[in-house]
Amino acid sequence: MKVKKTQVILFMYEKFLFDRVLDPILIKEKFEIEDKTFYRYIQELRAYYFNMFKNEKIIYSKRNKVYILK
Repeated sequence: MKVKKTQVILFMYEKFLFDRVLDPILIKEKFEIEDKTFYRYIQELRAYYFNMFKNEKIIYSKRNKVYILK
């Protein structure tokens, strides 16, 4: 069964919640999504954190090539 957008975003949310770090390559491979799609999902999560949790935000670490929840 193919996973829906909501399920992928919830998986990403849980990864941030428990690990505080998200590797884009692993997510794109696991769910077979394109770069552009992944970026849209990250934008959705950034907006969610901005609106719901003002003290937390998602940043990209160029050095480690991962997204971090701070």
